[in-house]
Parts: sequence; C-alpha cells; structure tokens
Amino acid sequence: MIMRHLLLLWTGDHPAQCEVCKSKSSGGKKGCRRCKLEGVYLPDQRHYYYTRFREHYRFPWEKRDLKDEIPKMTEVEQEERKTVFENLSREIGFLGVSLLHRLNALYGFDVLQDLVFDAMHLVSLNIVKRRVQYWLSNGILDKEEFGERLKRMPWSKGTVYVACFVFYLLQPKQVQVYL
Repeated sequence: MIMRHLLLLWTGDHPAQCEVCKSKSSGGKKGCRRCKLEGVYLPDQRHYYYTRFREHYRFPWEKRDLKDEIPKMTEVEQEERKTVFENLSREIGFLGVSLLHRLNALYGFDVLQDLVFDAMHLVSLNIVKRRVQYWLSNGILDKEEFGERLKRMPWSKGTVYVACFVFYLLQPKQVQVYL
C-alpha cells in the first residue's frame, strides 16, 4: 500500500507575506490583502493614510474574495507599460497573481485570508516604540541608564527587533507596573 501525503506549511513576516502573496501592502490605496480597506492619499507626503480604525473595529470592512480579485491580479500581472502597471497595482493593492492561488482549486486554500498575521510588524514594533518613547519622555525610564543597558544588549547580526529588548531594559518592579 502506498500513501501519499502533502503537508503545506509556510509563514513569514509581513514583508515576506506581501512578496509571496504579491500584495502591495501599505503602499497602495487598498493596503490590506484581507479586506477592502481604502486609504486616503496625502499628496504632500506621497503616502496613503488609513483612517477610522475604531469605527471599522466595530463595523469591519468587507472581506476580499479571491475569485473576485484574481481577474484584477491577472490584469496587473499582464500589464507591460510600467506607469500603467504602477497605477493599477496601487489602485487594487496587488502586484500580480501569487503562485499560492493555485492551491485554492486543489485544497480550498485562500491566499488572501489563510496566511497568518505578522504580529511583530503590525503590532509589536509600533506599540513598543510608542511605549518606550512615552516612558523616556515622561521620566519613567532614566535615559542614561536606558542607553547604557542598550549598549550592553547582545544584538544579533541580523535584523534587530525592538520588542526583544524591552523586558531586558526594565527593572522587574518597572515591568510589573506596566503589565
């Protein structure tokens, strides 16, 4: 008896997921691969700003449907003119068709909805950065001691994540206050 198995497991940080899914991320009008969130363009900053998060927490944006998005992804992928490609990709939020979309017909895998959220890029960095800035600006942390502890931190040779050193920097009594 011969049995065949197919085990699919892949994850990555937010930039890697955007690359594999061929999504534009926050660089486009529709910056979320999961929903139809639309940004407001700020011409002086040349950036899309996503508003009304509190409102959409209670009343979420409509979810994207892979079957509706594939024709748009295909259109972008087949576009040969660079400026038209850039405008289309910015407008719909995708850079083309991901190879993972083929798994939908075979296994029901939805590349838009079934990949995990990247908590480090989407939550931790922003929250930790703001907390540390708040603690430093309000004198809760001593800036000199913070700097000294930061110098003693055994940094890796790869990318440094802010979230990894916060508890190392704080005294145990300070950690208890903010947990």
